Amino acid sequence: MGEESDTLFSVYFKEFEEEKDEDGIVAIKGQRRVGPPTGEDWEKAEVFVRFLRVFYEVTLRVSHSLIPTAHTALHDVIKIETAIKNLVPPPNVQTGSPIEVLLKQMATDMRAKYDKYFGSYLQLNNLLVVALILDPRFKLRHVTHLLKKQLLEVDVHLKTKEIRDVLDALYKEYAPRVDGGKHMKVPTPPREPSSTSHVVESFEDDCVDDWIDFVEESEEQVVGDEVDSYLLDPLEKVDKETKGAFKILSWWKTNGCKYPILAAIAKDIFAIQASTVASESAFSTGGRVISDFRSSLTPKSVEALICMHNWMRGDGIITLEDDA
Repeated sequence: MGEESDTLFSVYFKEFEEEKDEDGIVAIKGQRRVGPPTGEDWEKAEVFVRFLRVFYEVTLRVSHSLIPTAHTALHDVIKIETAIKNLVPPPNVQTGSPIEVLLKQMATDMRAKYDKYFGSYLQLNNLLVVALILDPRFKLRHVTHLLKKQLLEVDVHLKTKEIRDVLDALYKEYAPRVDGGKHMKVPTPPREPSSTSHVVESFEDDCVDDWIDFVEESEEQVVGDEVDSYLLDPLEKVDKETKGAFKILSWWKTNGCKYPILAAIAKDIFAIQASTVASESAFSTGGRVISDFRSSLTPKSVEALICMHNWMRGDGIITLEDDA
């Protein structure tokens, strides 16, 4: 369209710019409008669209109001962190080009904001991790799998133990409340051995102790409570075609009889919102400027306030040389 000189599209860019002042009077500037997008402009747009699509998809996912979002929040956090860390210009962009410099600077600013809210994997909110564990497609094994890609083996062990302790603490807190605590285990008092059966029981104790040592040294795991039973049960099947169609609330409603205490925990955990920011406001600063008391600001004043706010919060103002 820009190459066709007789089109209205090209004529538009030959006109002088107009701007309204505070009184609504149109003032004509002594310069023509900037021409149509160039090939370099389209390359920049393509790179930005591809990079920002990650944040767009995550924003839509965490802004759902009719389905739980807590169990997908950890995946979204990791997806954003990976997108920022792996920000590499496309092959057709030369090293040191304006696009590469701009993207790296944007990634640096995004990384600072990410670290402010989430920090490292060792500082992740444990409730978000517990929400993922309560997804029967993943459980604790998946969390350990994710941590191994980012942390040292010793840190993975410590973080996994910390998360398991949180889950066990939740279980102990909820167990007395579910059906009057009837699911809690009642320890059986030890039976006093008789003198006639001392030799037989001693032999039995040796066999049991030997078996306990064998189980501890092997990979066999013993189901101790409802948490162990849930974590050791087979995972629900997940595939790439139907991964977004899994109804986790329906699964827990169906399996609530099998895991009544964990179902009560899941009911509260899944009620947590991953984000309280509306999707249409996630990338907009206009709402912070145009409040109920400043709703009559002109577009020029709003733009000036937003730019001034951005400059004041920035690290410094870069001096630009005029090409003219």
